[in-house]
Amino acid sequence: RETVQYALAFDEDGGTRDPAAPLYWTRLMHLEHTIQPVVSAVSGRYVPLADRLNPSRKGFDSGFKRRYDLMGRKARRKLVAEDERQLEQLRQRGSGIVHAFAANQADHCETSKESYKDIAPFLRLVAARAGVSDVNVRVYDPYYCAGGMKSHLAALGFENVYNKNEDFYRTLQEGQIPDHDVVVTNPPFGEDHMRKLLQFVAANNKPYCMLLPEYITRK
Repeated sequence: RETVQYALAFDEDGGTRDPAAPLYWTRLMHLEHTIQPVVSAVSGRYVPLADRLNPSRKGFDSGFKRRYDLMGRKARRKLVAEDERQLEQLRQRGSGIVHAFAANQADHCETSKESYKDIAPFLRLVAARAGVSDVNVRVYDPYYCAGGMKSHLAALGFENVYNKNEDFYRTLQEGQIPDHDVVVTNPPFGEDHMRKLLQFVAANNKPYCMLLPEYITRK
């Protein structure tokens, strides 16, 4: 099970010191939560089999778990096959979008709303230190997938979000990066994206929050 981490950076004492010396706060989580919804049965949305069977997840269903344990192999195989079909449909959301840049669909997943809830306190801190309200703090996500992050953040009170279907690297090269208070992104992990992103945030002198592969900490 691949592990990823949030890397959050902010000026160490509210910006009175050199912004090139950030304070880091990390939190480990599982990659699968970024592409599988963790929801209650009441919502009417699909709850993955892994969530319904795992007591540590929000979608755990103890009654279903008891029934599953009593099922035969054939019944379990049918459930697993249906689960894989449903998850594939979820992964394909947004695949019909024509991107303004070369996009590898295998490295192109939307982040769940639960993940954004985890970083809401950080964004509120950014807003407070910038002297603006949550609704006005300017959030920039340079990597566009299907646009879901804007609605997820808006639901949490952060409505001033820039995440457009445009080529981040061309925008950077042309000096057209939008004004922002904080960078929040779940970037593509493959190719050379990690190096380019880290170079950008290091030179950007803004707070940032990134969902990164665990191996980045060993680079």
